Amino acid sequence: MLARLSALRTLLHQMEVESGLSALTEHQRDVIYAVTDVAGEDNRALLRDIVAHPLVQDMARPTFFRAIKCLLDGGRIERVGSKRSGVYKVISN
Repeated sequence: MLARLSALRTLLHQMEVESGLSALTEHQRDVIYAVTDVAGEDNRALLRDIVAHPLVQDMARPTFFRAIKCLLDGGRIERVGSKRSGVYKVISN
């Protein structure tokens, strides 16, 4: 089992390097994965669904919102609607 997990983790790491996600912190990657996972067909994700995602639900709130801010500032995600809408979208590269 551990050998298979190791192979999966190695594959994930290689994909993160190729996509540029390896430059992000672990928390930022977890947030961007959570946004992507909970996004609907319109690629929009509600904040309440993002914070409930297993990858980020145990993350400290300040850490979570710091990661959101860094992803916004870095152009990885964008707000949809007003600043208080709580809707985010991953920017495809």
